[in-house]
Amino acid sequence: MAWADGDAAAFAHALSVIARAQGADDIAKEALSEKGDLDLTGLFRIMSALGIKVTFHAAD
Repeated sequence: MAWADGDAAAFAHALSVIARAQGADDIAKEALSEKGDLDLTGLFRIMSALGIKVTFHAAD
């Protein structure tokens, strides 16, 4: 899993796949920048636009 592995490029790619599946190519392009590295503001904006919610909890 990209999120659990801390792989920013893989996570950005996963967001772009979700965006394209929802017909949001502009969001997909933002998620999949050349570096594949989102800043926190961009991440929150994209996730909000796609209706994705994340819950955080302490690691075991």
